[in-house]
Amino acid sequence: MTTTADLKDFERRAWRSVFADGLWDIALGCVFLGTGLTMSLSLSRGWGYLFYAAIVALGIAALLIGKRRITIPRLGWVRFGPKGQKRRRNVIIVLAVGLILTAALIPLTVLARSNLPRVHGPAGTLPVLRILSSLAVSALVWAVLSVMAAFWEFPRLYAHALIIAGSFFAVEMLSRGWPLIAGSAIVLAIGVGSLIRFLKAYPKPAPEAPDGGSGS
Repeated sequence: MTTTADLKDFERRAWRSVFADGLWDIALGCVFLGTGLTMSLSLSRGWGYLFYAAIVALGIAALLIGKRRITIPRLGWVRFGPKGQKRRRNVIIVLAVGLILTAALIPLTVLARSNLPRVHGPAGTLPVLRILSSLAVSALVWAVLSVMAAFWEFPRLYAHALIIAGSFFAVEMLSRGWPLIAGSAIVLAIGVGSLIRFLKAYPKPAPEAPDGGSGS
């Protein structure tokens, strides 16, 4: 007889299988890759936003099409109960708050690049505010992604949080976009590797042959 505990365990395993295909990793990598490329390319503000939106749209399209064409034919469609729906709502809230806080930190990062009070040391001279704002941005990115990992029970996202947060710190310190491109490439590589393992572990079922028998 199936118990409530068995059903909860089944739903938990089904929820975790959502991330087994690596498509969320790929979508996340595309989002931050777009940010890094936009910072690196000499584009006007309008073209920069348009380019970033195109990269993000590409990542979202890869996620949606991949789920429909790759994951669902292999694992089937799972309709989650109240707990799964609550996870989704919580992540949306956390993501929205994180985006708002990140946008609020933009003026800080701009000020950090100006000639403000400096700290002197054996390694050279660095703006105090640049160091603080770099730490603040990277800590915020790490916190948002880590909270998402906790709500989603998505262990790989903890590693992504460290990679992307470190990339943002380097971006703010160097005023260059290439560290975020490199960090995003690592996340994308992890996602592609997960997708390859998923395809090997779950081959697509062969279509059933139509009944060709003749009646007597």
